[in-house]
Amino acid sequence: MKKSISIPQSVTIRYLQLILPILLILFIFLAGTIYYLDSSNQIRMNQEFSQKMLDQANKTLKTWIDDQMVVLTMIVNDSRVIEACANPTNLDAVVRANDFLRSFHERNGFYENIALSANLSPDFSFELMAVDGKRHIINRGVFFADSSKGASIGKSNTEHPMAKSIYNDGKPNVITHVYRSLIYGNPAFIISLPVYKDGNFVGAAHVAMPMKHFTDKFVNEVKMGQSGYMFMVDDKGLLISHPNKEFILNEEVAKQYNSVISRILNGERYFEQYIDDSDKTYSVIKFDFHGRNYVSDWYLVFVQNKGEVLSSSIRFIWLISGFLVIGFLLIIGVVYLSTVKLLNIGFRDALTGLYNRNYLEQEILQISTGRYNPVGFISIDVDGLKLVNDNLGHGAGDTLLITVGQIIKKCFHHNDSVVRLGGDEFAVLMPVSDVTSVQEACQRLYEQIVEYNMKNSTIPVSISIGWSVGNLSSDNSIYDFIEEADKLMYIEKKGNRLKYVALFKEWLEQYGQNYKKIKLHPQNCD
Repeated sequence: MKKSISIPQSVTIRYLQLILPILLILFIFLAGTIYYLDSSNQIRMNQEFSQKMLDQANKTLKTWIDDQMVVLTMIVNDSRVIEACANPTNLDAVVRANDFLRSFHERNGFYENIALSANLSPDFSFELMAVDGKRHIINRGVFFADSSKGASIGKSNTEHPMAKSIYNDGKPNVITHVYRSLIYGNPAFIISLPVYKDGNFVGAAHVAMPMKHFTDKFVNEVKMGQSGYMFMVDDKGLLISHPNKEFILNEEVAKQYNSVISRILNGERYFEQYIDDSDKTYSVIKFDFHGRNYVSDWYLVFVQNKGEVLSSSIRFIWLISGFLVIGFLLIIGVVYLSTVKLLNIGFRDALTGLYNRNYLEQEILQISTGRYNPVGFISIDVDGLKLVNDNLGHGAGDTLLITVGQIIKKCFHHNDSVVRLGGDEFAVLMPVSDVTSVQEACQRLYEQIVEYNMKNSTIPVSISIGWSVGNLSSDNSIYDFIEEADKLMYIEKKGNRLKYVALFKEWLEQYGQNYKKIKLHPQNCD
C-alpha cells in the first residue's frame, strides 16, 4: 500500500531533518552553557562556604587550645605543683602533687595524662620509686609525677619536643606535633608550660591531648551533606585527625593519598582531585596558633564529593532541560504545522481544495521507484465547461468545477491522489492498483455522476474518463501511462460533446429562468 504520509508531510519531515541537527546543537550548547555557568557558581559558593566553615573551625580550635592553656596555667601555678618541681626529691611533696594531678585528671577525663618534670642540674639525678613499685632514674626534664598512676614516670627528656623548647630554648609554652604517646601509643599532642618559683624556672607541666577526643569533639562536628567532612594534616604529610581514626599517623594511608597531601602542603587553598573513584573538592587553611610556640604546622581540610557539590546544578539543568525539551518540541511542532500548512497551500488548488499539479509532480517522484507497482492513472475532463461559462458566467463554471471535484474525491480511497490539473482537467493517481481496481473506481465515478444529476436541479454534470495501468520500470515511466489515459479520455470526450450540449439545452429550458435563484455553490453529493 502507498504510504499514508502526505507529500506536504514528507517534505516537511525532510525539512525538519535538515534543521533538527541545528536545533539539537543549539539545545546542547544552551544547556551546556547554563550548566557551566551554574556549576561554576556552585563551585565558587562551595569554596566560599567551606572556607568559612574552616575559618570557624580554626577559631573554635584556637579557643579550645586557649582554654587548655588557661587550665594548664592553673596547674603550673598550684602550690603543690610548684613545690614538687622545686623539690622533686621530697617524697611528701611529690605525693601531694600526684594526688592533685590525679584529682584534676578525674574531673577532666578527656586528658590522657598530666605530668611534671623538674629543672634539675644537668649533672644531678636521683632514684624515685613510682606508685607502681618500679624504680626510675630522674634526670633534668624527666617525668617524676603524673596523673596516670606512674605510667609515664621516668619518660621524656630535655630533647623531647615537649621539653626542648622550654628547657633549652626558654620558650613560654610549646604545642607539640601529633605523635604516638609515651604511655599508650595512641595519637596525641602535648601542651607544656614552665613552672616558676619566686621567678626561678623549676620545671614544667605537660598535658597530653588524645586525638580521639580531639577528632570527636571538633573534626567530626564539621560536616556538610552526605559526603562533606573535615580532616587535619601536619607538615610531615601525616593525617593527624580524621573521622576514620585508623588513618591517623598511618604512613601507608599518607602514601596512598600523597597526591592530595602534596597539594595541601604546597599551599593550594582550593583544588579538585580524582581519588577513591570519584572527583572531590578540597578546601584548605593553615591552622593559626596565634603566637603560641608550636613544633609543626597543622592544616585544616574540608573535602566533599564534587558530584554532591554540583547536585543542585544537575537538578537545575535537568529542570532547565525539561523546559528546553518542551520548548524544543513546541518549536518542532510549530515549524512542522506551519510548514505543512504552507506546503498545503502550494500543493492545493485554490478553487476546489484538491491537490494541484505541483503535488502530482511530487507524488510521481515518490512512486517512480517501482515500489508501488502496479500504478493506475485516470484522466478526467469536465464536459461543457465553456458552454456553461458562455451562457451562465464563470461563477457558474466555478460551481461546476467544485461540484465535479467533490464527486471525484468521494469515489476514491484516501491513498489515491485526486488532482485538479487546471481548467476542466482532473486526474487521479492510484498506487498499488490493478486493472480491476481502476475499472471499479471509474464505474463508481460514472454512477455518482448519474446519481447527482438525478437528485439535483443544478447545472448538469458530465465528464470524460480515460485510464491506464502499468508497472513502472527503467523502460517506461508514469508519463507513458498518463499519455495513454489522455488519449482514451479525448476519444470519449469527442462522443460526449454533443451529448452534453443536448443535456444542457434541456436543463436550460427547464430551469434556466430560475437559475439566478439557484445558489452558486456545490450541492450535497450524498
